[in-house]
Amino acid sequence: MDVGLMQAVESIPTELRQIVRYPVDQPEDFAAYALAVGGLVLADKPLTQAYQQKIEARLANFSLPAPPKLFPQAISAGPDGWLVLGMSGTLLGGLIADDERAVQTGWAAIKATAYSVLVTQVVLKSITGRNRPNPALGQSPAVPPFTDNPLDGGHVHWPVMDRDPRATSFPSFHFTAYFAVAKVYQEAYDNVWLPYGLMTLGLASNIKSHHHWVSDMTAGALVGTLIGQSVHQSVHVSPRSTHARLEPLITPSGVGVALVIR
Repeated sequence: MDVGLMQAVESIPTELRQIVRYPVDQPEDFAAYALAVGGLVLADKPLTQAYQQKIEARLANFSLPAPPKLFPQAISAGPDGWLVLGMSGTLLGGLIADDERAVQTGWAAIKATAYSVLVTQVVLKSITGRNRPNPALGQSPAVPPFTDNPLDGGHVHWPVMDRDPRATSFPSFHFTAYFAVAKVYQEAYDNVWLPYGLMTLGLASNIKSHHHWVSDMTAGALVGTLIGQSVHQSVHVSPRSTHARLEPLITPSGVGVALVIR
């Protein structure tokens, strides 16, 4: 088994523990984020209506070109296909170039996406069961399964995928996954603008398909950032890390030991 893959697999329990224990390990931060998201939920109807009219409407016709069909349609449609292509390209490129950082980053991004599915689709959406907002808030009555009421939740259900008409909304899977992957690349390459810029393009593409309250998207961004940070910490070796070791040193003047720092 590839060393990078072994390390990626071995770190899974640590990463899952960090994600699950975040409310316990960081209670003050968790309380602040929960309070902020809760406040957004209470103000969601006017906020989401403004979002639909000011942002969604302006980006309604924006869509990225279709990605190459290198993977099954279920995971390669629309912007998600570019995400899958970028992660797999990072991993494959790292293996070919023997670039440890790229290999670790590729595995970290793939795991961050998998954790996003687990946390949003399997756990949180199933528990919260919050119905999606009316795509035309304030303009026409909601037609089920959409709602005009941001407090229309608690419809506990078995896990379903986003394309299923029974899928609920809190938190947004796409915001969770895209922020998680962007965080992985930001930490790995010490670059904010490129990963978050590409993330913004992906989220803006076909924007009306998301069907989320503003608080859904905010919660997804926060959860995704946590996932990306947890994966990076347990897998990635920072390019700025310092490694030191002692090596034997033989010179014309004698024999000794050298401290080598990289």
